Amino acid sequence: MLKCVVKNELGFELQLTQNENMFKVTNISGLEPPKTAIYSSNVYTIPGEVFNYAKDEKRNIVIEMFLVNDVSYDINQLVTAFKSTQKITLEFDDRFTIDGYVETLTYEEFSDKVACQISIMCLYPYFLSANVQSDSFLGLESLFEFPFSLSVEGQHFGNLRENPNTEIDVINTGMKTGCRIEIYFNDNATNIELKNLTNNSELIINRDFWLGETLLVDFTGVNKIVMVNGKNIISNVLPTNNFLYLSSGTNRITYKVEQGLNYNNINITYNTTLTYLDRSVI
Repeated sequence: MLKCVVKNELGFELQLTQNENMFKVTNISGLEPPKTAIYSSNVYTIPGEVFNYAKDEKRNIVIEMFLVNDVSYDINQLVTAFKSTQKITLEFDDRFTIDGYVETLTYEEFSDKVACQISIMCLYPYFLSANVQSDSFLGLESLFEFPFSLSVEGQHFGNLRENPNTEIDVINTGMKTGCRIEIYFNDNATNIELKNLTNNSELIINRDFWLGETLLVDFTGVNKIVMVNGKNIISNVLPTNNFLYLSSGTNRITYKVEQGLNYNNINITYNTTLTYLDRSVI
């Protein structure tokens, strides 16, 4: 059976399956691809209807189990883990996670064999791989290695590349997903532009950046995060109809600045996004 662990916002963690001293899980439903809502319009000049758009709906995961030994203690652990109104995270096989909110937690405390059912609504219906994928543009080549010696004065710990990369291919083995971008500026730069030529999505920031600053962009959630050294600069992001994201397969990412040099270290990270628990994906 799948290993299933729940974690809540307060840091409490509880293993649900493969924990026979406390719980006997009999079923976990809702792990298949989510239901898709199809929206269409009625046109009188043609039979049937015309397709408008489709979207995957929220996911309902239901966990059914029996409480094994100390019923009062087990119930207390479940209520502590599955707190109402708070976000919880389910982790499967230490490889996939999904966030949700507790809809119901029901049990028959005075039965001879206490059954429990937990219903969780996952508003974002996709599973994320627990391991983080990473690709980089490297403008600064590291020369620091162990063991090291400082017997010579002026020893270099890094070197600016003569021809830094301005294009990389990011291979996404899952479905469409957002990404996180971190740029460390090894030189001053003005107005940076990152584009995904595969799907014509982009990130353009009109701002002067200075040596030593770090830009953090997080486009993985509904709310976009753009910060420099912890300060919000979302107002400097050029509006677009297609903010940077990764399509399934190979994504050709380009980077350039309007003024300055491309000697900046850029790291792009993301979690593989899945519609169901595909154990073939690492």
